[in-house]
Amino acid sequence: MDVRVLISELDQFEGMLQECAGRVKFAALNAIDHLRKAELLMDSDPQMSAFRAFCAEEEAATALVACLQRHGYPESDRINLRAHDNKCAVMPFVRAVVGWLKPRMFENNDVFELPRLMFTSEPGRRALELVIPLKGMGQAVHPRPPLGVVTKGESTAQEMIGEKLKSELRKFLDGEVRGMMRQVANERNKLLYASEEKMSINVGNISSVLATKANNVGVLLIAIGLIDPWVPPTYPLSSLVSDAVREFVRVMSKR
Repeated sequence: MDVRVLISELDQFEGMLQECAGRVKFAALNAIDHLRKAELLMDSDPQMSAFRAFCAEEEAATALVACLQRHGYPESDRINLRAHDNKCAVMPFVRAVVGWLKPRMFENNDVFELPRLMFTSEPGRRALELVIPLKGMGQAVHPRPPLGVVTKGESTAQEMIGEKLKSELRKFLDGEVRGMMRQVANERNKLLYASEEKMSINVGNISSVLATKANNVGVLLIAIGLIDPWVPPTYPLSSLVSDAVREFVRVMSKR
């Protein structure tokens, strides 16, 4: 899909984000604004365009973490919003959680079809929900809250998510998880600053860079829509999200 279309599709989240509060609202809206400006700079200044795209993902990650902290998810206060490696870790972690959950609930399943996302006002404000069709029945399940998943068995969700996270991250870089995060965080600075050997790095395919970041921002905004409106006192905190946060903190605190 054309990168300009990908960026324009983020407009659909604005109404929902306007009903968020504090840093959740403003960091998320700023992420979209960064991408709009990155699009304008694609041809005239690709390095600054890429830089803004990197900042967009960091701002979307900031918004998601601020959402978790605002609603009191256990241990979320240990995530440092000023640390680039923490913010850069959020997107790979979200993908790891989705990668862990999807095959366990929806793939090769005799009951459920793949879920769809829909906007709803069910929690009293604009939000996202999961609609999970039942195979061959013309009906669907609407979980309340949408991420209210409870896992049972010998391994906790936290343990299983952790293993998925490690395997996913090590596809990109051998070595410790935190080392990978530091490298990702430094990529942003290499776009603008010279080294001993050369001037700043060549961006390469700027459309591809922006498309990747626009997709990542979209995923993070979806996560906000599935979490921020669905909170106490009307709805309980999601146990799946709680386990994911604990595992994130555990991984990021390792030296």
